Amino acid sequence: MSALNDLNKAIAQGSEKARARALWHTCDVLTAGSYSEDDIWTFGEVIDRLAEEIESSTLAQLSERLAQHDNAPKQTLRRLAMDDSIEVAGKILQYSDRLDVNTLADGEPRNNFLQRALTWNPDGVLTGARHVVLGGSYAYFSTPKAMVIVDLRDPMKPKVAASVPLEAPRAAALQFRYIFVTTAKGLEVLDVTLPERARRVEGALVPFADARGIYVARTYAYIGAGRQGLAIVDVEKPETPTLFKAFDAGGTLDDATDVVVATTNASLFAYVADGKNGLKVLQLTSPDLQPKFYGFSPEPNPKLVAWRETASPARALAKGLDRDRAVDETGGQIAIFGRIGSRPFTLEEQRRFYLNPDGTVWKVKD
Repeated sequence: MSALNDLNKAIAQGSEKARARALWHTCDVLTAGSYSEDDIWTFGEVIDRLAEEIESSTLAQLSERLAQHDNAPKQTLRRLAMDDSIEVAGKILQYSDRLDVNTLADGEPRNNFLQRALTWNPDGVLTGARHVVLGGSYAYFSTPKAMVIVDLRDPMKPKVAASVPLEAPRAAALQFRYIFVTTAKGLEVLDVTLPERARRVEGALVPFADARGIYVARTYAYIGAGRQGLAIVDVEKPETPTLFKAFDAGGTLDDATDVVVATTNASLFAYVADGKNGLKVLQLTSPDLQPKFYGFSPEPNPKLVAWRETASPARALAKGLDRDRAVDETGGQIAIFGRIGSRPFTLEEQRRFYLNPDGTVWKVKD
C-alpha cells in the first residue's frame, strides 16, 4: 500500500490526462487483487482524490467499471451514486451489490442533502397548524381557527388562496371538489371546486364528540373517532353526509386516532392507529363479510382481524400508494400509462366537463 500512498502524494502535481492514467492504473491494481476492507478503503481514498477534478465522461467510465465489482470502495460508490449526472450515478444505483442504505446514509438523520429554501408564515397565518393535505399545487392547512389554503404554483412565492373559519380543525381529506374536515364539531365539508372561492357547505355536519384522523375512499369517509372507535360516514352526496356505521370492536377500539384504507387482492382493509392500544387492522369487505362486495363502492362491514401493541401510543399512519392515478388534483401528470401518444387531461381541460365559463358548476335540472 506504500505505492498507493506515494501516488496519493503526487496527485496534486499531475495534469488531468495524467490523473486519468493514474486512475485507471489504480483501478487495475484494485480489481486484479484480493484485499481486506481496510485496503479497499485506502484504494477508495486514492480513487476519490484522482477523480476530484476529472470530467464527467471519465466518471461515467469509472462507474461502469466499479458497478459490478466486489472490490469497489464503498465511499467511492457513495460519491458516484450521489452524482447529479444519471450517466455517472445510474450504473452504480442499478448494479452495485455493495450499495445499500448504510452506504448511502451516514447515520445522521439531519444530513439528508436537503436545504431549507423558504420559511413562510405571513402574519402568523399558519401558526399552530396541526395537519396539511397536498392537492396538486395547493396545500390545505388545518390551523386552530381555520382551514387555510395556500397556492404553491410558485413554490418560492406561496400565497394564501383562501381561509375558511372552522372550530379547531384537526385533519382533512381531499376528494375531487370537496375537502372533508374533522373539527371540534365533528365532520364538516368545504367546497373547493375553485380553491380561491372555498366555502363551508352549510348543514354538512356529522357530529362527533372527538373526531380525529380521516381517510376518504370512494363514497365513504373513515374517521378515527376516539372512544367511539372507527366511524364510517356515507359521503356519496358530499353536501349531505350521513353516519353509516360506528365500530368499536366490542369496546376494544376506544382510542382511534388515525386511519388509512387500502385494498389487498379483493378485500378492503382499514388500518387504525388506536392510540394507547396500538395498531388495529379491520377487514371491511370480503365474500364472507359482505356477499355484495363487488362493484365500485360496496358497503363496508368491519371486522377486527389483527392487532399489535406499540411501544408508545399509535397516533398516525402513512398513506399507501394510489394505483392507476395519472394526475394530481390540479392536472399535473404523476404517472405514465402504456398508451402511446396519449396524455391525461390538464386542469383546464378537466374543468370544461363540469364548470360553466363563470366558474359555477354545470348542472341539469332533471
